[in-house]
Amino acid sequence: VLWDVERIKLDRMFSVGGTACAFSPDGRYLAAISVADQVVVWSLAKLEIVAEIDVDSSSNAILFDPRSQFLIVGGDDGGVRVWNTEN
Repeated sequence: VLWDVERIKLDRMFSVGGTACAFSPDGRYLAAISVADQVVVWSLAKLEIVAEIDVDSSSNAILFDPRSQFLIVGGDDGGVRVWNTEN
């Protein structure tokens, strides 16, 4: 759920049933870990899914690097997965 804090009203709803999410620092993407062991990435400009990435194990942490160049996901297995957002 995204809230418009200036107008204090609901702005958008994204349905993924996720465990964690992150906004890219450049404001272009919202990424979330779904309960189906997938990373789902939305374009905030187009409000559509631009990537669905299967992960091998349950994941519990997600973030973008400060330049929005990489998406990083931490798994329950102790592994860290990194994807280039430009691909």
